[in-house]
Amino acid sequence: MGTTEQIHSMSKRSHLSDDVLLLITMRELPKTARQEAADHLRQCASCRQRLRGFFDVRRNMQQLGDQELRAFASGVSETEVSNHPSAGRVFGFVGTSLAAVFLVVAGYLALVKPRTVSADELLSRATSHETNLAEPRRYSLRMGKTNCVDGVPGPKGVSVGKPSPCESIRRTLVKGKWDVAHPLAAASFQSWRHSLSRPHDVVTQDEKTWKLRTETDSGELRAASISVRKSDYAPQVITLEYAGLEPIFIEEASIPEFPVPERSLETASSGVNKMPLEAEPDPLDVREVRAWVTLHKVGADSGWEATVIRQPDRVIVGGLVGDATRQKEIESAMAQVDPQIEIELHTTASATASDRSLFPERQLGASAPPLAEDWLEQHFPAPNERSAYSSHVSELSRSLLGQIFLYSKLNSRYQVLHACPCAKDLEPDLSSQRERIASLQQELASILAPVIGDQAVHKPVRPLTYPQVVELDRLVRNTFTAQSESSTTLSEALDGLRSGLSKP
Repeated sequence: MGTTEQIHSMSKRSHLSDDVLLLITMRELPKTARQEAADHLRQCASCRQRLRGFFDVRRNMQQLGDQELRAFASGVSETEVSNHPSAGRVFGFVGTSLAAVFLVVAGYLALVKPRTVSADELLSRATSHETNLAEPRRYSLRMGKTNCVDGVPGPKGVSVGKPSPCESIRRTLVKGKWDVAHPLAAASFQSWRHSLSRPHDVVTQDEKTWKLRTETDSGELRAASISVRKSDYAPQVITLEYAGLEPIFIEEASIPEFPVPERSLETASSGVNKMPLEAEPDPLDVREVRAWVTLHKVGADSGWEATVIRQPDRVIVGGLVGDATRQKEIESAMAQVDPQIEIELHTTASATASDRSLFPERQLGASAPPLAEDWLEQHFPAPNERSAYSSHVSELSRSLLGQIFLYSKLNSRYQVLHACPCAKDLEPDLSSQRERIASLQQELASILAPVIGDQAVHKPVRPLTYPQVVELDRLVRNTFTAQSESSTTLSEALDGLRSGLSKP
């Protein structure tokens, strides 16, 4: 591609290339390309700054002053040029070859000014590549001597008769507001980072990976690091550092290859080979599936009431219920399908922090006026109508958050239990939950249509992932109920709501 075509292509796409800026510095840019390059420089502060860097290299070589910048591109103001430290110097261009200068400039750019990205840009690129979180990646969790794959303990992690070490790691993740359904996901890192009021980010890189470390001075989780491949932005390792605890390492797990069972060579008198009988399913797998199915039947699968906890030697139904009557209803239903399902339900009044860690984390207690305060007052002058609208929007968002939280967990368990024939019993529940999620998303889009537009109402619903619905819920509450400490503007919040609810 010629220089003129290259400039035309880059001007329309983003920025001028280093090669073009080098030609400008050397006064070697073809005349046919000069006007378009100059037009781009007048409008692009980033390229003007990069061009100054090239001239600085030549100034340091005592060959050419920054006056050349003013001579080429009038897009840089007279004040900017005249204030430059090298203004007024006149240097002659004395026989340095283009190749020599290119080596110096290339070395300077590589060693002094390597290409960098911000934390927001890196996470945005990584999350945009995560197009199918509904099918979780295989991952391993490591905390101290405990190793788990997909949340299931390995041989050294099983401790019969005691709580599962992997369940302990999962609870630790929840305390740090980490998405337990997709622990090895850039979207999970982004969701946690957005929950921080004052994150401190450091982005580094090597030949094959980008690395981001984010620190905070509050909360259980004090620091998190993510390493993503440059080729496809897939997360490779996430490290979580909790106050007073050993770090948790989350890594991509390889899928083991299992030998295909051979046909039995035992031959009956008829001479027909017989297949060995199928192995009996794990009783705990069957019990877990029964617990999930029963939760659905009694309507306790909203994501905010009850959930199923799998441990190496038992299956537990735990959670929070409104009162003792509801508690007995769930206990009775579980006893009828499998008396060995253990029940650890508590009423809301007697809830502990451990109980609440089983459910989605929703930051409350914000006191600043909502971002859409003026819009609410204009469209709902009566305080009771305004309050009713805000409450309805908030409750819909809460329902969607809980439903997607539970769906993500159930779908993840379905993937783990796929080898058991009993896993098929979960498919109707998963289908029912997908329908409920679609209905909730459409209802939320409809009630928000007066403020975000009705495009979301008329487009096919895109199922949200858990990290995405956490961000959506945060925007809903900041916009319509009470604003937390955040730099988000109303325009940005509404754009985020449109994006979350409108994409097909």
